[in-house]
Amino acid sequence: MLNKNQKKELTYAIEKSRKQRVKKQKIKVKKQKIERYQLANILDEYYKFGKGQKTFKQLNKNQKHMFNILLHGHGAYKMMPKEFAKLSKEDKRTITILWKRAQVVVNNLKREVCNTLCDKALKSFSSFFPKHDAFFNKLIYAPRYESKDPNIKTLKECGLTYDELIIRFIGESLLPTNFFSLK
Repeated sequence: MLNKNQKKELTYAIEKSRKQRVKKQKIKVKKQKIERYQLANILDEYYKFGKGQKTFKQLNKNQKHMFNILLHGHGAYKMMPKEFAKLSKEDKRTITILWKRAQVVVNNLKREVCNTLCDKALKSFSSFFPKHDAFFNKLIYAPRYESKDPNIKTLKECGLTYDELIIRFIGESLLPTNFFSLK
């Protein structure tokens, strides 16, 4: 049996190790987030607009609705047909224009992520063939073919999350800079 002091020391040691594990996990998550933001080329925007940032699940109803209008356009009102019927023609037109602008931003972000991933893969692959550096450099730094629709269909395939889209939308002025503080 353990006496009171031994129990106290044991619980203190266990609690201390648990706090260290939690701290390491938070650091790991933050590093992964920064790597993802670097991959999506939104790290500067994150530092500029990410103060008080919440995850998508933590946003309030109005913030989610604003984001869904940008991402889904008229589809954001799918569950609210009465609300949609109340909107004027001008409001519907504004939603369509914003949705189209947001789709351009999303497709450009997908393209940037794909290009960055391809460049990383080519650079790592070229390290196995040092004699052919000139060839790989031509591939990496060649002008890109820009198609209207990216080959990647979903955000999940790109590894993008709604949080990254929100930051990009704020950077592109599709959402207000005080988006995270709206009530």
